[in-house]
Amino acid sequence: MAKKRTVSPFYGKHHQRLAERARKTENLLEAIRIQTYIRLDLKHRRASA
Repeated sequence: MAKKRTVSPFYGKHHQRLAERARKTENLLEAIRIQTYIRLDLKHRRASA
């Protein structure tokens, strides 16, 4: 539980901004790349925490 709490605030600010950019961009590949990055980044954070 404690780990999840440390991830949430980070996800809130930084990743939401990235997700917003992914939605706005016309480039579909770029959007997919951003979303993949977010997913990998979260997985990495959870593993290293």
